[in-house]
Amino acid sequence: MTPTEKYEAIKHKVALKDTPAERISFMRALIALYGDQLSDEQIYDLEVNIKLAQEQEGQHANNI
Repeated sequence: MTPTEKYEAIKHKVALKDTPAERISFMRALIALYGDQLSDEQIYDLEVNIKLAQEQEGQHANNI
């Protein structure tokens, strides 16, 4: 499996996480563990997705 294929498979696993907090934690762990193997674009995409998940988390907290 190529690094890109691994990245795509991992992105699918992130999408299956139940809560924004779980997705954020998983994406941060990916960057920490595999940052040296990911392209700058992939890291940027993960960082953008972390920000989006943080916004969702805030919206979810406001709706409770």
